[in-house]
Amino acid sequence: MVYHSLILGAGQAGLATAYYLRRAGVSFLVLEASNAVGNSWVHRYDSLRLFSPARYDALPGLPFPQPPESYPTKNEVAAYLRQYVAHHQLPVQLNASVRELTRGADGVFTVKTAHGEYRAYRVVVATGSSFSPMIPPVAAQLADSVFQVHSRHYHLPSQLPMGPVLVVGAGNSGAQIAAELACSRPVALSEKDKPRFWPITFLGKSTVWWTDKLGLLHAATDSWAGQLIRRLQEPDFGYALPRLIKRGKVEEKPLIARISGSTIFFTDGSQGQYRAVVWATGYRLNFTWLQVPDALDEQQQPLHYQGISVVPGLYFMGLPWQRARSSSLICGAGRDAEFIARDLLRYVPIPTTSAPTINRVSSVPHTPGAV
Repeated sequence: MVYHSLILGAGQAGLATAYYLRRAGVSFLVLEASNAVGNSWVHRYDSLRLFSPARYDALPGLPFPQPPESYPTKNEVAAYLRQYVAHHQLPVQLNASVRELTRGADGVFTVKTAHGEYRAYRVVVATGSSFSPMIPPVAAQLADSVFQVHSRHYHLPSQLPMGPVLVVGAGNSGAQIAAELACSRPVALSEKDKPRFWPITFLGKSTVWWTDKLGLLHAATDSWAGQLIRRLQEPDFGYALPRLIKRGKVEEKPLIARISGSTIFFTDGSQGQYRAVVWATGYRLNFTWLQVPDALDEQQQPLHYQGISVVPGLYFMGLPWQRARSSSLICGAGRDAEFIARDLLRYVPIPTTSAPTINRVSSVPHTPGAV
């Protein structure tokens, strides 16, 4: 069988795209690497909450089942994604980790997975922006006696040995983890720049509400606002960490200069010894399995315009700043999915839920990647 579309990844980006394909009545399948929808949220640190209220956390066609001004936990997000699949009856194949994606001379894509091979006229890569944990090479210099873990695999304080902890990276994950650990042990936070802290709420409204009303939440990548935001450091939400810093519970440190055994030397000449290190150092997009000529640039990153690949029939979803500030956030998944689906459904022979036909959406303006 040749599907109209395959969607790689059953996270927020993939499921939002699946919603629009289900509405269009085309044949498609969502391939998910894990054994359950929502696992990418379940496996994150236990205290994680979204900094956006529930009213901003819904995907198209289903409200988020929490009070609009509440801040969902990671498990509530995972449960919502599973509910979303059931509610819209989206076809998801679990345990289907992608090993290779190729495109034949006939323009049909073949996806090889641990579960088998699948073919389609269209492929949406929705594996997300948080793909492979990135740990700096200097980590290899740490003594074996020092426990180290990436924030992707950190869950709760008891996972770490008691004693001083260094958290490397002051983004939202690093800030929240440092604040959590400071309740039970000495914590130092290594940061490239001084973090900017924004309140969760301001004048009775969530900060996300304010950014939405000011046109910043969904600021387009190529807009003046988008370009300005990209030049600025991303803010950390909440004031728990700055309060702990002020009280001396968290010590600020600059970047790591070098490591010798269990001693870490910093660029300001100071040093410290730690029982554990948490690397909150972000993620690296990994597309080694994408074996389609011209799909990636020299740095092995996607060549695309707003998610539409230069390769006909290939699309991306959930990339940072793909179309807007919100592209990699749950609140932006629906907007980007609708845009991608409109292009994806143009002028292609498609197997439908009934008889094959030609889908033509003449009202959609031409965009790169459309056939």
